[in-house]
Amino acid sequence: MNPYPVRPGDAADLPAIVRQDGVQFGYEFRGPALDGVLRVLDPERFLVATDGDRVIGASGEYELNFTAPGGALLDLPGITWVSVAPSHTRRGVLRSLLQAQLRRYTDEGALGTTLTASQSGIYGRFGFGAATQVRQVSIDVARARLLREVDATGVRIATPEQARTAMPAIHERWRRQIPGGIGRSEARWEAFVADLGAEGQPLMYLLHDDGFIAFRPKAKWVDGHSVAKATITLYAAATAEAHAALWQTLLAAELYAEVDSVQLPADDPLEHLLTQPRRVRTTGLWDGGWLRPIDVPGLLAARTYAVEFEAVWDVRDALLGDGRYRVKAGPQGASVTRTDDVPDLVSDVAVLGSLYFGGHRLQSLAAAGLARVDDPALLRRLDRALLADRAPFCGLHF
Repeated sequence: MNPYPVRPGDAADLPAIVRQDGVQFGYEFRGPALDGVLRVLDPERFLVATDGDRVIGASGEYELNFTAPGGALLDLPGITWVSVAPSHTRRGVLRSLLQAQLRRYTDEGALGTTLTASQSGIYGRFGFGAATQVRQVSIDVARARLLREVDATGVRIATPEQARTAMPAIHERWRRQIPGGIGRSEARWEAFVADLGAEGQPLMYLLHDDGFIAFRPKAKWVDGHSVAKATITLYAAATAEAHAALWQTLLAAELYAEVDSVQLPADDPLEHLLTQPRRVRTTGLWDGGWLRPIDVPGLLAARTYAVEFEAVWDVRDALLGDGRYRVKAGPQGASVTRTDDVPDLVSDVAVLGSLYFGGHRLQSLAAAGLARVDDPALLRRLDRALLADRAPFCGLHF
């Protein structure tokens, strides 16, 4: 039995939550950065664990909205600001917090819940599966040129006010094309534009009617030559024309030696537009958003599938209870019903989380022993059916 009670948080807990999070993650929110956090963070959406009158654990929540394969929009709570005081780790505090949240989401009828993880080895045991990827890239500006010049006259340098006005609608159009894409609230847009970063450097913006790039510049000179760097913090292109025009404009800024970003989806076509594709170097590829299914039938029925199939899926869930479902699905959607029939596919609930947005291969997970399908032909068909048209991408670390 966990000796540390869990209760709902309130505004009085926020200073302790912020201090504890800073100790665990190695940074401190203060001034404008703290103001930005408070725009999007509701202390009453926290659960806190206590030792006497001390807060020794916390787990918060955002209201988030995701794009499913096929275009449906899913309201999924996003778990955030999870931390345990270093004095109380490995005592069941984290498990108590997450189990309390999962029970509440189950009672509320949530389809699932999501998070982004500071460590990839923590959340699988709670039924979360890594569902999207983050791709980190570095681009050598001096040698990066587009194969074909495009009309970039529609790209303009925007003020923060102009960007703040234009970005939300563009971003919404873009994220509805991307499985796993997250909508952004007005409060989050306000916090984004106001963010000055660790060094107090405001963002700069390139704006197109169908896209934008927000980046933070860092000036540097060596032997009389500029080796400045532009770090992209947010990026959206709702059309191929906007994508090419924005990149042509950014790469034409020759005083930048390097552009880097963790905002390019894994299947972004940038390198295919260049005369030398190797100038886009992928320097990291790791897990992005994690999904924890809760209402398995509702979640499976909310997306579409690349090809038609019918199969019985036995989903093992040690925390919320196992379930076996007959899934009849295809490009028009799915019907999902409980059944006692012999299963065709057996997996842990975390595997469903990894597969849901269409970014991971069932065949790969089966080869790793994380899923079982005895019929090779059915495995190949399910593998194709679960893939999405595009690589899933959240575009938001929360």
